Amino acid sequence: MIAVLVACGGEEPLEPYDPPGHDGETALESIDATCDGAGWVFRVRTTGWASMLRLEVVTDDVWEEHPFGTEPETYDPGGAWDEYVLELTIVPEESEAESGESTFVICEEPSATWFLEVDDREGGAVACAAWGDRPEEVAPQCEEWSI
Repeated sequence: MIAVLVACGGEEPLEPYDPPGHDGETALESIDATCDGAGWVFRVRTTGWASMLRLEVVTDDVWEEHPFGTEPETYDPGGAWDEYVLELTIVPEESEAESGESTFVICEEPSATWFLEVDDREGGAVACAAWGDRPEEVAPQCEEWSI
């Protein structure tokens, strides 16, 4: 097997891909959180492409961190938006909760405060939203949302 490497000199470096419909900015567009007693489903939509989403929940007794998967559930091929989904099963014991998989936080937990952080394609934090019992105390860096 013969490998040939060709180096081209004098060419301009490629510009980062900036697809149509993508203005270069990533922002948080919507958050939908539902709970049916057996588990939580979080559906998050961004404008522009995101690279990482992290959900954290704090109660009087628990602090959990749940990263979303690295790939969106669905997205606009032109880069205008991403939609990420995180499903968490509710477990009966705090020790059974697994990051990104399950939670000890029940649907009706009155002391729950949730916050979501969004990174852009370069890995920089671009948005943070908090909601629930004490968002200004638990996540003062975040914008307060009503979910």
